[in-house]
Amino acid sequence: MNKFVYDFCYNVNETGQSDEGNARIEEINALKAFLAFYKHRTRGKISDISVITPFVDVVNMSKNSNIELKTNTIHTMQGRESKVVVLVLGDTSAGARSWAAKRPNLLNVALARARQNFFVIGDFKAWSSLPYFRILAQNIARIDSSDIEDIFNAHL
Repeated sequence: MNKFVYDFCYNVNETGQSDEGNARIEEINALKAFLAFYKHRTRGKISDISVITPFVDVVNMSKNSNIELKTNTIHTMQGRESKVVVLVLGDTSAGARSWAAKRPNLLNVALARARQNFFVIGDFKAWSSLPYFRILAQNIARIDSSDIEDIFNAHL
């Protein structure tokens, strides 16, 4: 994780519900907030960002929510890099989370796509105890929605 200038997990509490299978509206709203702050702080350079997720449901919800950037599954992002990668985890069932954490491949691909910055949006409590994601959780700052402006002001 040392190659990143700043990275954090934007925590979305587990109180919300899935609106479309493995996708949560709270995470999509967090992604919108993230993109708005990034765009504001970098004067519109959101083309530097790739948004990825393990789940097609998150891709579909972000498309239906008019997210400015295309969201891809981790599998479709293989072989490409981006200055900034935002991983939207999805607040899913324990079975779906276990599938995503079964092998290191999904997380490895997500991390390897980021040339400079790596951000995670998800329910920290739900994901941080899973294999491979546990290591990520130990090496990334956790913030809540009320802290995001302070993080951006300090790092962008």
